[in-house]
Amino acid sequence: MRFETSSHHAAIKDTIATENANPSIIDFGETLAHKSPYKASWLSQFSTLLQRSFVSIMREPLVVKVRTFQTVFVALLLGLVYLQQDLDQEGIQNITGVLFLFCTNMTFQNLFAVINVFCEESLVFMREHFNGCYRVDTYYLSKMIAEVPFFIFIPMLFTLILYWMIGLYSSASAFFTCMALVVLVTNVATSFGYMVSCLSGNVEIVITIVGPLIMPLMVMGGFYINVMSIPVYFIWLQYLSWFKYANEALNINQWINIDSIECGTNNRSCIRTGEEVLDQFNFKKDNMGFDIGLLFVLIFGYRLIGYLLLLLRTRKSN
Repeated sequence: MRFETSSHHAAIKDTIATENANPSIIDFGETLAHKSPYKASWLSQFSTLLQRSFVSIMREPLVVKVRTFQTVFVALLLGLVYLQQDLDQEGIQNITGVLFLFCTNMTFQNLFAVINVFCEESLVFMREHFNGCYRVDTYYLSKMIAEVPFFIFIPMLFTLILYWMIGLYSSASAFFTCMALVVLVTNVATSFGYMVSCLSGNVEIVITIVGPLIMPLMVMGGFYINVMSIPVYFIWLQYLSWFKYANEALNINQWINIDSIECGTNNRSCIRTGEEVLDQFNFKKDNMGFDIGLLFVLIFGYRLIGYLLLLLRTRKSN
């Protein structure tokens, strides 16, 4: 009886009455809690996951050393095979061939380096995500950004060794343009690898499907088939192929400033200039900017698709 007549009891009654009169306050809190199940802010999640990704890479120095050794070994091997090419009719075939090898080697070496990134951690990611530890986007971004320095260093090292051993066009601007293009190829390939890795949590399935997915894109590169000979029902594939854009840009960079190519005595049909080489493959010298722009588009496009696929997997598992 004394409590019911006290001021404390009256204050409690006023609080209850206020809450009953304003149910939107409670509803808003419930809605907010439902929409924000994470225990930390976006920035905190991202910085923590980025640090964890860096630590994970540094804990495997042997993998980094092996990949670096692989790059140096392949570059030296190709450099010895294509050592100091002459600007003659045979040299045209050899140089165009090795330029395409820039694309294919950097693609396969680095694509298979990331193809299991989101497969191996699938169960851990799902458990931590559904426990409210972090969002899908913070996890996805942190994994990619942590590996960016490595996928810039590797193609730069590869180009630095191979470019001068082959004897490609001797110009600082041409060399750095070639290096930039090989870096872009590497990062498009890793973007494609991330995308395929997000398709499934099963590594065996991902490895099985990546071959059939990448083979038609490589064929559309303009080396195995002239770009003007591609069947009309497959033309759309070349717009998804970084091989096409990179191969054309690398050849433009190599041949556009070469005004004289040796013919030899036994060559009836002789290609005399770099522009004639480009014409033979139906490469357009004005497409350099377009090709570079499309490589950037593919980098972000494939990574965006990968994020959407990973997000879709979490929705299906929810």
